[in-house]
Amino acid sequence: MVKIRVPTTPKLGVTRTPDIGVPPRRTAGENPRNQHATRRTDERDGSVPDETTCKALAVAHCERINAGDVEGLLKLYSPAVRFEDPVGGGERIGHGALRSHIAGAVTGGVHDAYGEPVAAPDGRHAAVPVTSTVNFLPNGPLMVRYGMLDTPEDPENARMEYSCTLVIQVGESELIEDMRVYWGRSDVRFVD
Repeated sequence: MVKIRVPTTPKLGVTRTPDIGVPPRRTAGENPRNQHATRRTDERDGSVPDETTCKALAVAHCERINAGDVEGLLKLYSPAVRFEDPVGGGERIGHGALRSHIAGAVTGGVHDAYGEPVAAPDGRHAAVPVTSTVNFLPNGPLMVRYGMLDTPEDPENARMEYSCTLVIQVGESELIEDMRVYWGRSDVRFVD
């Protein structure tokens, strides 16, 4: 298990827990095997997180969901996070909106089986394939309303599974600033 160092954010009065699975910052030269995975300078605003940090945050997102730890998950995100799940469903902004979204999934008994994360060479983005399984209730009727699913024969006991890809963008603060989840109607099915 990789230890994570998450900085405190004194301006916001938010204290981060020290062990969330993301490695500490590195400077160029600390990882002789893979210079591309080390922290580098961004021409626009100074520095960016390294690929390892981005990958670890994507995995930590899934692990916090599986643990039902909504507040712990929020600690991975910037208070001004922008997110869309699914992409095309409308962007939402902030911890309050993310808390509501994730709490609904946790209430539905969500479990995320995630694959190997990948990172972009920009040091800011990572993606992870996920297969989510969740009860049809309470959120399934909304998916029916928007044409993503048909109504199951037994809504009380129905479970859904959907394949998706979680894509995150990490900022200088080493918090997730943007999250997009890609999935569509053809990716959702009922399971026994």
